[in-house]
Amino acid sequence: MGSFSRSPSWHMWITSILLFALYLIGLYDYVMVHTLNEDYLLSLDRGTAVIDYFTDYPLFLSAVWAVNIAGGLLAPVLLLIRHRLAPEAAFISFIAMLLLIVITFTIFDRLETFGHLYSLFDTAILLVTAAFGVYSLKLRNIGSLSCLSGCL
Repeated sequence: MGSFSRSPSWHMWITSILLFALYLIGLYDYVMVHTLNEDYLLSLDRGTAVIDYFTDYPLFLSAVWAVNIAGGLLAPVLLLIRHRLAPEAAFISFIAMLLLIVITFTIFDRLETFGHLYSLFDTAILLVTAAFGVYSLKLRNIGSLSCLSGCL
């Protein structure tokens, strides 16, 4: 097992801050979409199709998206406090986003509405989230994460 230090290393800070910032943007997007903020939706340069897409958005998909955002925000915080559940939070976020991507691309024609650029961006976020989960798991496996403030 690796040596355990109480303070996070520089790479934990960098990866955690980057993932947290990415998911803060996702939270902003989530709020703007669910309040049907027309200025924001039209700023995506996809016309009114985006507004139509999110009008009457299924509650199930909103819930899956919320789980994705919550896990993406929680995972880097857990990593910085060196909690052993950081990988699980990242993987829950990953699974939720994967489910969201599969459903919205196959059933709701997301590619047609948003185009290839947004699709690539979604895929990049999915891969970054998976990489963060693997990174967190590796840190736990070498003994860098534990249950400092009590285990859930």
